[in-house]
Amino acid sequence: TCKKFLNLTLPLVGIVRSDDAARDAVRARRPLVLGTPRARASRDIREMALQLARLAEARSANPAAPRRGLFGWLRGR
Repeated sequence: TCKKFLNLTLPLVGIVRSDDAARDAVRARRPLVLGTPRARASRDIREMALQLARLAEARSANPAAPRRGLFGWLRGR
């Protein structure tokens, strides 16, 4: 887990549901969202991306302290 290995607690921004299209995309070596954009897992991934974008926008609107790298950004530092 992130807490155990990175000492980082992340907010849950979504889940990716089980989907046969994901397995097929791996076998075909094709990005899931590009190959089957209407698949359940593709929609879940897009929703998570939107949640992360909203989180990033909210954090950038309040630049109280400079962020240092990805983990610093995730921690809100």
